[in-house]
Amino acid sequence: LTTIRQPAYDMGKRACELLLQKMKNPGKPEQHMMETKLVVRESTAAPQEVKTDKSENYWTSSDPRTNYIL
Repeated sequence: LTTIRQPAYDMGKRACELLLQKMKNPGKPEQHMMETKLVVRESTAAPQEVKTDKSENYWTSSDPRTNYIL
């Protein structure tokens, strides 16, 4: 499954720092951005068509758990 990797530890650490800071000095809300990474896996590939019988269409991928009969 293709996903976005987020820096969970750094996000939690930064959230705690901001919370402590806001408790001492309330003010305007702040926006912070952190770097993420796209993790591309096999789910982004189109399935390959394989016809073995005229009455049925078989769609298959490299992962046998995702094969479908249409």
